Amino acid sequence: MSDGMVLALPGAEYTGGTIMHDAMLWASWYVWLLALPALVIGTLIWDWIQRRQPVRVRRRR
Repeated sequence: MSDGMVLALPGAEYTGGTIMHDAMLWASWYVWLLALPALVIGTLIWDWIQRRQPVRVRRRR
């Protein structure tokens, strides 16, 4: 372990870079971190719009 980096993934190889510089990994995390709040906010807005409509205007399920 004198190379400096310990990998937690089984079968992973040390390529000389660090996980911090893995652009694809960070891009995928950013997509999820942005998608989850957007989904929650979208759901809250949708519920608010549905609550404001009169009952006769709402679609029957």
